[in-house]
Amino acid sequence: QFDAEEFSELKSQYPWPSLWLRGLPPLSEVRWLRGLPPLSEVRHPKPASEQCGLQVTGLWSTQSTLEGSRYVFACDASGGPGGSDQRLLVTTWSIGAYALVDGQPKRVASATCLEAEPLTVPQAEQRALFELMHRVTGDFDATTDCKSVKQILCKANPPQEGVVPWGTIWHERSRIRLHWVSSHKSAAYFEKQGWEQWRRLINEDVDKLCGERASQHFSIAHAKWLKKCDSVVEQVCYSLARRAGFIIRQRKSPDFPWILNRGATDTAPKPLVVPNAAFVKPSPAKPKNAKNPKSKKGVSGDKPGPGPKTGKPLNKKQRMLEKLAMPEDPLGHQWVKGAEGPTNLTMKCTKCGLYVQQIADPASFDRLMTHHCIGGGEILSEWGIHATHSMVNMGVQWSCSKCGRLQRPQSAVGAKQLQKPCDGRAAVSQIGKVAQGVGSSTLDQSGPAGWCAAFAPYEAALAL
Repeated sequence: QFDAEEFSELKSQYPWPSLWLRGLPPLSEVRWLRGLPPLSEVRHPKPASEQCGLQVTGLWSTQSTLEGSRYVFACDASGGPGGSDQRLLVTTWSIGAYALVDGQPKRVASATCLEAEPLTVPQAEQRALFELMHRVTGDFDATTDCKSVKQILCKANPPQEGVVPWGTIWHERSRIRLHWVSSHKSAAYFEKQGWEQWRRLINEDVDKLCGERASQHFSIAHAKWLKKCDSVVEQVCYSLARRAGFIIRQRKSPDFPWILNRGATDTAPKPLVVPNAAFVKPSPAKPKNAKNPKSKKGVSGDKPGPGPKTGKPLNKKQRMLEKLAMPEDPLGHQWVKGAEGPTNLTMKCTKCGLYVQQIADPASFDRLMTHHCIGGGEILSEWGIHATHSMVNMGVQWSCSKCGRLQRPQSAVGAKQLQKPCDGRAAVSQIGKVAQGVGSSTLDQSGPAGWCAAFAPYEAALAL
């Protein structure tokens, strides 16, 4: 029912096994065209050898070259009336020379070529410009509607592959002033773009030369045959699709011919991925006392508390909570809890204003957690601060009481100016002024208690 009677006649007209088997070209065919027959079978017939080649008119028929400064030139290429279909290409190109008389172009020479070998339109555009450079001497002006050709001339090196040996004339490409214009546009469009109207006229003229040469050799009969061929291919593809659909619907029927290797229908479906030890995620190792969960309990049978496991170091949040639980930690701080989010906890010292965040990097976090409150502690040796500086702990920062330069307690390295000898003349910050006002004598006389009392008048200035 799927092989209609008319197919028997069509098979003799289109003897392509791949069409009737799969609706596709054979595997040996390089060019596939949407399931259509081989391109070699449906391509436009090649023109006779005597029809191909150059046709020269005007001055180029009497002299091989023209002086570039006396004329303007144009080049173009066309795929013929059926150029929108790759199978109907009839590739031609043309070049023209024009004399400008009162701003109007007049053609004085032309050359058109019908290519024997199949070329794309951009490839034919390259052939046209290549021929033009051989037929013009000196610098010259040329107009084209192909952007790819203009882009080739702008490259640093000639293309290594292609239909045109650009390397032979690459050193002469500076002779040409190539102007690109849009094709098939009105005079108003050219005026809006600021292009000369004569460029539109010479571009239309060479385009007309290409079209006339291609139309002479375009086969209308082949275009009609190709349309019928496409209709046949469409029918065959629909027939094959209906056949495949019927097979899929009947694949479980016991009366259907055994053309498919279905296998046993009563067995469980096979997994899509075959198990492999290399892809199996290893299960976590069980603790030694996993078989006796009661052994985890204490002597009294109570479950262990929520505190951290013995021997495991506290994480950053646990260390902060431990500090917050103390009325006053050994470093002199009095911590109060700040904002708390899913991944961040903050706290601040009410005495010196030191601020700590859980999201700080581990090294900076450790330095802040070991930093003393106002007046306590020693500067870190890793900072490399010069001995001439008199550093005092202001809580949120260290500061030199002489020059006022600052050192952040969470920093891994010392400030560059603090690593140099103290000059005592640097511009000081608010904290530096506090440090200079407090002076080192306060610490020597009264210790940390005296520091807190001396620091109180400067809390507003520090904006803690």
